[in-house]
Amino acid sequence: MQINDVFAEFDDDECALTYRETIRPSGNSTIQVFVMDKAGNVEGVREIFLEVGCAPESRGSRYFVMEVPAGMDYGPVKLKLDILSVKGVLDYAEVCLSHVY
Repeated sequence: MQINDVFAEFDDDECALTYRETIRPSGNSTIQVFVMDKAGNVEGVREIFLEVGCAPESRGSRYFVMEVPAGMDYGPVKLKLDILSVKGVLDYAEVCLSHVY
C-alpha cells in the first residue's frame, strides 16, 4: 500500500488544518459515483467494485467515492463504470486519476 506524502498547515481563516500540496502521490485513483436508481441501490453498486478490488466508501444515500489502488489495471473498472453509466445505473467523475492513465 502506498501512502501520499502531503503538506498541510493550520489556516487561521479556515480554523482548520488545510491541504497545501502533494509531495509524493500514492498512485491511487479516486472516482466519485452517483447511483441514478431512485431506490438507491448503492450497496449493490458498491459490491460490484468491491469484488474487483476497489475500496468504495459510502458518502450518502446515492453517492460514494471509491479508490482504485495503484498497480491495479483501471481498464476493467472503467469498462464497468461505462457499461453501468450507459444503462442509466450510475454516473461518475474521475476526480483524480493516477499518472499511469
